[in-house]
Amino acid sequence: MPYDDLLTLIPSHSLEDFPSDLGETEAASLLNAFAVPWHPVLLASARVLPRWHRADDPPDATQSRLIVVPTHCEGWLPSGWAERVADEGCVVIRHLSDRHEMLAQALAPLESTNQVHPDVAADFLALGFCHLQVELLTRKMRNFSSIDEAHLRREAVTAAEAAVAGDNDTARTHLKECFDILLGARERFYPVDCFLLDLCLLIPKLGGAELQQALAEKQPLSLLLSGIDARDLARDFPESARHVATGVAEGWLGLVGGDLDEAPLPLLGLNSIVWQMEEAQRLFQQHLGAAARVWGRRRYGLFAQQPQLLKKAGFIGALHVVLDDGFYPDQEYSKFRWQGIEYSSVEALSRIPLAADAATSYLRLPSRMAESMDHDHTAGVIFARWPDLQTPYFGDLQRMARYAPVLGKFATLDHFFEQTTSATTTGAYKPREYLTPFLFQAVAREEVNPLSRLAGMTLRRRRLDRLLWVSGIDALLRGRSPGNEALFALEAQSESLPEDASSADLTAVDTAIEARSQVAGETLARKIVSAPGDAPGFLLINTLGFPRRVVVDLDRHGPRPVSDGGQVRVQWTGEHTQLIADIPGTGFTWIPATAGDTPAESPTVPPLAEGLLLQNELFEVHLNSQTGGIARIKGHGRSPNRLSQQLNFRFARERTWEQKSGDSQETQRSHYGEMRMTSSSVTASGPTLGEIVTRGEIVDQKSGGILSGFLQTVRVWRGRPVVELIVELSPQREPDLEPWHSYFASRFAWHDETAALSYAAQQGIHATAEERIETTDCIEIATSDTRTTLLPCGLPFHRKTGPRMLDTILLAKGETQRRFRMVVAIDQDYPMQAALDATVPAVVVPTTSGQPRGGHSGWFFQVEPRNVQVTGLFPVGPPEVEPTAGGAPRRVHGCRLRLVETEGRPARARICGLWPPRSARQVDLQHQTMITLPVDGEGIWLDLTAYEVADVEILF
Repeated sequence: MPYDDLLTLIPSHSLEDFPSDLGETEAASLLNAFAVPWHPVLLASARVLPRWHRADDPPDATQSRLIVVPTHCEGWLPSGWAERVADEGCVVIRHLSDRHEMLAQALAPLESTNQVHPDVAADFLALGFCHLQVELLTRKMRNFSSIDEAHLRREAVTAAEAAVAGDNDTARTHLKECFDILLGARERFYPVDCFLLDLCLLIPKLGGAELQQALAEKQPLSLLLSGIDARDLARDFPESARHVATGVAEGWLGLVGGDLDEAPLPLLGLNSIVWQMEEAQRLFQQHLGAAARVWGRRRYGLFAQQPQLLKKAGFIGALHVVLDDGFYPDQEYSKFRWQGIEYSSVEALSRIPLAADAATSYLRLPSRMAESMDHDHTAGVIFARWPDLQTPYFGDLQRMARYAPVLGKFATLDHFFEQTTSATTTGAYKPREYLTPFLFQAVAREEVNPLSRLAGMTLRRRRLDRLLWVSGIDALLRGRSPGNEALFALEAQSESLPEDASSADLTAVDTAIEARSQVAGETLARKIVSAPGDAPGFLLINTLGFPRRVVVDLDRHGPRPVSDGGQVRVQWTGEHTQLIADIPGTGFTWIPATAGDTPAESPTVPPLAEGLLLQNELFEVHLNSQTGGIARIKGHGRSPNRLSQQLNFRFARERTWEQKSGDSQETQRSHYGEMRMTSSSVTASGPTLGEIVTRGEIVDQKSGGILSGFLQTVRVWRGRPVVELIVELSPQREPDLEPWHSYFASRFAWHDETAALSYAAQQGIHATAEERIETTDCIEIATSDTRTTLLPCGLPFHRKTGPRMLDTILLAKGETQRRFRMVVAIDQDYPMQAALDATVPAVVVPTTSGQPRGGHSGWFFQVEPRNVQVTGLFPVGPPEVEPTAGGAPRRVHGCRLRLVETEGRPARARICGLWPPRSARQVDLQHQTMITLPVDGEGIWLDLTAYEVADVEILF
């Protein structure tokens, strides 16, 4: 029975109100209902183009009519209509969504013996799918349909007849004409190029047949993978890796990456971020033959400093889009200039990808394309998928592209960023606009240590940088460039630790770093302390770029440092054997020591700790007699309270309870428990250290139950503008599954609601008024008269709970850490210096051969001004040898300093070194020269923009 009409019912009054928000099954049924009638056997039988009709007013019955009813139309149909038209001879396809099942029902009545080539038949179905998309896009662009239906019918029917006859070449020729007709209709309202971007997400287990299938057609494709994925792909599926390398070389495949292994980048330090990026590019180059030129990753990884780093690493574009949870500036552009906080920029794409394997995406495709055509200088839609597609719609677009770019032409992201018109829109975003989902996700997945593992990453990297600095200075003293294979291997081992690394693995790396640091310090000390003699002492090495007054714990049974009552102070009492000394920036101080009995404690007037009061010459710390927390930190005399603190538990929901007040009951409401002190003791009162320990419980006022026990140690030192808190919790209740609403915290409060808050992001200080603050370094509370800096020592998550209150989250669900350290710095002009000072201990080396020849102290580098920090000492770039005047090569004597401007102010920096510089240049992260720097005597001058990260290579 041949058909004389091909009809699809639609669940709308016209294409203007065509649905775009259906469920997956209903969307598939609707899309396939438009594709199936374009099968060549059906077209050849009916010799007419398929058409549509509204489902709530279907046409009367006509014999030999094929009617496809999408599942979403069932509620629109008049009662009994489908049965009546079927009884009168129509073929009605209902209750189906699968394309093959619908096609089988449509073809069954024809009893055709002609076998159409499957590939040609699929091209016809793609034509039907594309015809619908063009019609919908035309209306979304506020135009009338301009398809030449008569011409299209002639070409489509001719192509169908050729396909049924087995003449595939003729069929494809006329199909090409059909697609050109649709292209012409689209070009009437958008006559320039638009792009379809295929982003294929790869994980190693899909690197076999699934990836080979995706690569087989050699269609433009962008492959998103990490550096570890590239390594594992080459190891497990070498043939696939070779195919990828070939595609990259031939230009039809682009690599999107630049990330080693989905680490929590926004919460890592600059040196970790750069190392991860460089290592990922090395693995790409090694295993796939090329580095990634477009940055992207699956997990959340955006931050405001990123454009600068990407540009210096050689990336031509980036995906400013999240395939994960988290908050970020989500204005959508197919192409824009993503401007970093220091004003450099990289082109980026921020349009949210459509899921290529979801039918619902293709109902939204016309709207998404129209949005881009209306608002973007270069229109484009990006699709994200895994290699193994399960639905036919993306394949329809790929088939379309072989004939004509009706809805756009496919391109790799490399080509899109490099060959299309430069972006005209700029997006300049602040660090506070980026908030990670890491805490939510870790708790939801019931992962262990969602907080302390992030703190551990920060502190571990800082100890590693300390080791690299000491080792590097030793190499420079020997006339070489810093770095050796053993240290590079340890750095790789440390940076490659997964977030869920076992405690044994973490301990092994931490132990190795500490052991190597001690050995490196001893090796350096032998070069510095080389005077003849037999005088014991301690060499203190400062790896940070600013002068510091450090506290060093010493062995009570070893030599005792000699105090001078000023720059060197000693606490040698009870359980406390400490040395407090001043050290130059990136320098050293040697402290003489004496052997013998420990002397009695010198009296201190007034004592540094007495009752519930701690004080030094700079401020007072009053502890609360009820809670055991800090009642107030203030200056001497009538100075106002600048900060209070207590430990507490936050409940996810506000609680209400009755509390007796005299003869009446008062209703109390609070999210928090109550901190109650049970005892306190002064454990050190001088001469250098004051320490008070408070013990108690955090209780639920409503039930009277104990939520946690606590022990809090508060310390101050003579001459140091900091208060140190050591907190130990013994929780009896675990927080709930809402980590930003249920947690144990150290709560801070300040007196001035107008105080300005700022925090550190990638070692730059930025203002914020947001409720959530994510920083492992510092939060500053500044008034017109005071500056108080909270130093969480790696703890990353903080919540502002009122205009003058802040919670630093100590313990969320799944956290096993029970001991926490925090520091409060008083009136420090450079918060980032305070943060580094609190987390990077000095290197301490006992010596026996007397003081250094050049005096008790010295420095290796000096960097000015103080808003420019030195973050690391690294080898110079290749080559490692250079020719001499005599022609014989010699090992390069030089180093690379990484600097960062921390305060958001342009700076003219001057670098002086122990060795006269021969030449200097600023290099990017590919070790290419950005600018040759002027050398003035023993100094080097460098201009930095606000928040700039600069690598300076110096040859001596």
